[in-house]
Amino acid sequence: MWFGLFAPILAFTTLIMVIHVNQDEIVKSLIETANKDFNGAIRIKDSHVAPFANFPYISIDIEELEIFEGKKFTKATRIVRMKDTYIGFNIFELLDGRYEVKSIKLSDGDIRIVQHTNDEFNIVKAFESSKP
Repeated sequence: MWFGLFAPILAFTTLIMVIHVNQDEIVKSLIETANKDFNGAIRIKDSHVAPFANFPYISIDIEELEIFEGKKFTKATRIVRMKDTYIGFNIFELLDGRYEVKSIKLSDGDIRIVQHTNDEFNIVKAFESSKP
């Protein structure tokens, strides 16, 4: 009887520990890919696992997320500043090595979208692909 009660708790705890151990690799991979693939740049302060922030997905809380229009980290080129950004993943896909984002939850920040004189928006310019 006790095994039936504690088995799901033990399995969930084990999954959380696996995610916790791999979270730095997941976050680093996502940021490196984004910074390589887009004209803009992303910078964060820290990250940690937030298991229930985007339930039923397992989330990683990205602290102090900043997105910049170009590769320079200046206040003038900053488009997004969020205190907490929760990136939700399917736990079984994560365990299989697939890092497909299922949900994003933004909390406590600001977004500064600007339309330039050539009618381009800074956020569109930041997320334009730098690859052909």
